[in-house]
Amino acid sequence: MIQNEEIWNRTTWENKTIEFIFGSRIVEYDMKSAGFNISKQFKLLPESTIQMLEGMKKDARNKKMGLIQRKDKEYSKNLLEGFRKCRKWFFVKNEIEEHQVLCTKKDAIFLIDTYPEYLETGYIRFDAKNTYSSYFKLNKLEFYLNPKLGICDIKGLGQGDSLNEVRNLHGEYILKFIMEFTRLRERLVDRQLMVSWLTTFIRNYRNRNVEIGYYRELSKSNGYKLWSEEMNDFITVNDTDDIENVNISYNYENYILPLANLYV
Repeated sequence: MIQNEEIWNRTTWENKTIEFIFGSRIVEYDMKSAGFNISKQFKLLPESTIQMLEGMKKDARNKKMGLIQRKDKEYSKNLLEGFRKCRKWFFVKNEIEEHQVLCTKKDAIFLIDTYPEYLETGYIRFDAKNTYSSYFKLNKLEFYLNPKLGICDIKGLGQGDSLNEVRNLHGEYILKFIMEFTRLRERLVDRQLMVSWLTTFIRNYRNRNVEIGYYRELSKSNGYKLWSEEMNDFITVNDTDDIENVNISYNYENYILPLANLYV
């Protein structure tokens, strides 16, 4: 069983010993309706308030609970403690070892090649929300991937519409490279073939012989860096077809090169 209590005591925790994972089973176990069910489990709110919240639709309930937390700091503190207790229960009850844990979030736990037996206690239920086959962290972004299913989830570039925009802008370009690299790595492609594929791609990238979309920076700006003679510096633009003056270093240094270095 885990000896490092920080894994459940901290709101977020990551296994620093893991740089990357390829070809494993990574499952995100998510607490269903966490804030509301924790409030019921530990009786953190009056029964009348619980009944009122129970009658609401999910989005309205979440907004109402957010208002309650902002007004009632003691409730907010007790709710965080409830999250901690639930994470602890999951780890202790299932006798999870530290090497089986990729990371924990406030209401989610990511396990590697592990099949927990106990997922429910009282009102608390952990659901297997997402399943991935590979993971790595680049440029302070967490990549969770499943090439067979075409899944590429990124933590650190927003959620919902923001993440969909990232996929739309980069899906056929730098994310396509990342997914293909992962697919080949998972298949344990012969090292010589892998090096040949990487060498060809990198040569074309550096010679600007790929579509300009590959040079859009995978970052919160999602823009291109263009050299401006007037400013005597690079400026960020939302779109361009000026491939000769676009800065190609960002994606190369932060994503392409670190993955290629796995074969150096």
